[in-house]
Amino acid sequence: MILQGDSLTVLKTLASDSVDCIITSPPYWNMRDYRVDGQIGLEETPEAFIGKLIEVFTEAKRVLKKSGTCFVNLGDTYGTGSGKDEKRVHESVKGYKKSLLMTPERFALAMIGNGWKLRNKIIWRKKNAMPSSVIDRFSNKYELVYFFVKSSTYYFDLDAIRIPYETDEKRPDGIVRAREYGYNTKQGTKRRDMEDASRQSGKRRHPQDDYERNLKGKNPGDVWTLTLQPHAIKHIAMFPEKLITPMILAGCPKGGVVLDPFGGAMTTCVVAKKLMRDFIAIELNPAYVELGEQRIANTPSPLPF
Repeated sequence: MILQGDSLTVLKTLASDSVDCIITSPPYWNMRDYRVDGQIGLEETPEAFIGKLIEVFTEAKRVLKKSGTCFVNLGDTYGTGSGKDEKRVHESVKGYKKSLLMTPERFALAMIGNGWKLRNKIIWRKKNAMPSSVIDRFSNKYELVYFFVKSSTYYFDLDAIRIPYETDEKRPDGIVRAREYGYNTKQGTKRRDMEDASRQSGKRRHPQDDYERNLKGKNPGDVWTLTLQPHAIKHIAMFPEKLITPMILAGCPKGGVVLDPFGGAMTTCVVAKKLMRDFIAIELNPAYVELGEQRIANTPSPLPF
């Protein structure tokens, strides 16, 4: 279901505790003008922008179930002086010319201050990121996805997104070996108590005796490397489907409801449909609503198991 209108206004019409998972990417501050009245992202200051987002996510928090999860992709921007409309920007920001404004970090701190719990800061590494013409800094190759929850207990299916091991070795990684299993990582992979025993008996024991890894695979971690794929859809800021898939699989139960308060090209809805989850999207721009409805209609429903 796609609902056209302002995110905050439409969210207020939705029932409390009614969605299982929120996945969205709000407009980035001072980056693009979508040419529609009431859009978020053209505020004079980053503080005003974040204030607007917090209003939206306060309502989103009410709509989210206590067991729910929330994933927010937000990119950073530099102070004025890089081709943006300086007339629209407040004088206080112009002092940060050429400086990263740390907008995502400010947003995350504001969310924590508003009662959200930040579980992860996921790095979305773009393996084939767009080339950059800058010559006085390093080009940007990643964006951030924040994983929030509203309660200390929430739905999360790690087994649904585990990835294959790269080797057949049965031992815990790095710090886990040292802290939880007592391995002496500086001397090798043997546990310290095993080292003492081998000194006394002259025999060696394999560390796998006390450690068995999950046969379903390993935790994918918080750095996701994706190869971006071109798409025929005419939208200037699209989520890749492969970025959203693990969020839904891990954060939304089968038959659950996924909400995207900033629907855009409706990729969240497309992936939700493919994964047999219900979905709600909110979008202010009527052109994107029409675009999204076409994409969803052209996405075949999966066959039931």
